[in-house]
Amino acid sequence: MLKQQIPYGNMFTFTVEFLQTGKHGELSEQIFSIIDSSVSKVYKLKDVLREALSNAVKYGITVYDSIYVTLAVKHKYKLATFDQKHKQKLEQQNLNIVYIPK
Repeated sequence: MLKQQIPYGNMFTFTVEFLQTGKHGELSEQIFSIIDSSVSKVYKLKDVLREALSNAVKYGITVYDSIYVTLAVKHKYKLATFDQKHKQKLEQQNLNIVYIPK
């Protein structure tokens, strides 16, 4: 039995246990199953990339962070962060961000 930690976004890490069989297909299927059962909507990057690039410049944040911000703004989702400086920067732009202390 082998434990593998899989990073998933900024806020989650999955710990996957699997038999070490040398078959990567089994691992990828297990990971897909975990993600598929926990994610309610998947977005294509190409659908928000232009707007995310613009928002990255506008808000002074990385493109990576801007993708999440853009999706939150576009779909009226609540955005949470562990980074207090990030929260303050975005609040200066009148964005409502939830700070989660570590």
